[in-house]
Amino acid sequence: MTLKVKKLKPWSVLPKRNKDRDAGLDLYSQERVTLEPGKRYTFSLGIAIQLPPDTVGLVQSRSGLSNNHGLTTIGNVIDEGYTGEIHVILQNNGQEVVEINPSDRIAQLLVLPIHLPCVEEVELIESSSGRGEAGLGSSGTF
Repeated sequence: MTLKVKKLKPWSVLPKRNKDRDAGLDLYSQERVTLEPGKRYTFSLGIAIQLPPDTVGLVQSRSGLSNNHGLTTIGNVIDEGYTGEIHVILQNNGQEVVEINPSDRIAQLLVLPIHLPCVEEVELIESSSGRGEAGLGSSGTF
């Protein structure tokens, strides 16, 4: 499987894995941004991608940035047919100002297979596991 990537700026950084078997491809900032606590910013990545057939791109938080600085991504589903510039929306949920610099790894891209089910309205939803409508908190705490 190949992910085709076009640089939109000469200094843009192509997505890449830190380790050979990592699921996520690191995504890199093209901007210098000071992100205040509680604020969010939409980062330009300077790249466009062509996803392989029958896949979706999911932009996810980097665990280190989330744990150490409270930075999380918001939204960011990339449909197979979208070929415009990719952006990352980061929110600072931490207590301190975070400085983001060009070429900093700010998120990761997962490319996953996608199923396109038809929607059918029904009168009854059956549970194959017996769980039924048991939802939030139904399996106990911690």
